[in-house]
Amino acid sequence: MERVYAFIDESGAFGWDLENPTVSTTLIISAVLVKESNLGTMMTEVERLRKRIFQTGEIKSSHIGQNHNRRKKS
Repeated sequence: MERVYAFIDESGAFGWDLENPTVSTTLIISAVLVKESNLGTMMTEVERLRKRIFQTGEIKSSHIGQNHNRRKKS
């Protein structure tokens, strides 16, 4: 049986202070599952996208800010 890797990330608030109007009521959890046989290809493609869109550092939506054209860039 082939090993499968899970890459998981979250975005949003997880304080659950729903009475506080400044706290987001949205929490998004995403996962990408990759078979071990595809892991090298996936890592290469993610690095290619990171270099093209984010140049250096971590891939984070907050690094894009309100630049919606950059968010749409593929």
